[in-house]
Amino acid sequence: MTEMNPAQTKVAVDAVLARAGLNVTPEDYERLLGLYPALRTQAADLRIPELRGLEPAVIYPARSAG
Repeated sequence: MTEMNPAQTKVAVDAVLARAGLNVTPEDYERLLGLYPALRTQAADLRIPELRGLEPAVIYPARSAG
């Protein structure tokens, strides 16, 4: 994954907040700007590229509800 510059991070955080309809304090906004690149990397690491187009039933193992 490529590194994000501060302008890209700001655009991404603004989009996430707008989509969620959230208003945050300036302190929280600055904290989100600092955390976003690391969180984005962690989220990308959860995705396995080879499984991207498969159905959820293939990706997640079945288990009993009991």
